[in-house]
Amino acid sequence: MIPILWESVEITLEVTLIIFFLMVAVDFLDVYFRGHIKNYIESSRFRQYVVASFLGATPGCTGAYLNVTMYMHGFMSMGALTAGMIATTGDEAFVMMAETPVKALLLFSGLFAAGLLLGALFDKLQTRLGYQGCRNCELHAIHLQDHKNDWEHYFKVHIWRHILLNHVLRIAAWTFASVFLIKLGLFYFSLGALVHDHPAMVFLFAILVGLLPISGPHLLFVSMFSGGLIPVSVLLANSIVQDGHAMLPLMSYSLKDAVIVKGYKVFAALIIGGTLYGAGF
Repeated sequence: MIPILWESVEITLEVTLIIFFLMVAVDFLDVYFRGHIKNYIESSRFRQYVVASFLGATPGCTGAYLNVTMYMHGFMSMGALTAGMIATTGDEAFVMMAETPVKALLLFSGLFAAGLLLGALFDKLQTRLGYQGCRNCELHAIHLQDHKNDWEHYFKVHIWRHILLNHVLRIAAWTFASVFLIKLGLFYFSLGALVHDHPAMVFLFAILVGLLPISGPHLLFVSMFSGGLIPVSVLLANSIVQDGHAMLPLMSYSLKDAVIVKGYKVFAALIIGGTLYGAGF
């Protein structure tokens, strides 16, 4: 129990600190450039999809964290955020690059392209269904009024009151609770044994494991693919659904948005991965 608790604390600190620095960086640049960067990205949906998919496709979770941060600040649409979440493979990307570099790059390229297309489709469906998504941080009304270099105001209102008290504490709480419960469950429940005992269900297991909002469990499918035990369609399905630790800050910001994005990705994995799996790939 103690090792699980300590590991959960370590992951919580890592995720929370990275998100905090990214939020401060994005907020500072938004204030310093009077919203011009935001307007540049926001003015083109295609640009949003490219930026989000590129950041998501970069190895690790930092690029996906940045996507969540920009979504929270209103830089990109929910479809663009979804594009980045589809393109990312979290920390598992480093293992893929080490074990099967050529296949990993092909997978990353495929996820990047899928992110572009599925992100655009998401926004069209969102518009048709009339779902608005979570509104931007209310602090942007203040940004437009900050025409003075008032550093005391910036640190007190933007960093301390808004980012730290309003966002970071909630992110830390959600991250710790999620990671601890998942780690505790995996400690008592052998995922590898389950997949080994039910090989015919491996495709569905890949999607279900992809729902877990952490990096780590997905390495099972990376290792199985590297060893030739599963086809690429299974790894692709898991990669579409999973998003490393990047879903944790979004869950703290808007659980409803997080559930919708995950549900959309599951549907995409079933269609794309299922088609390839049925075709023997």
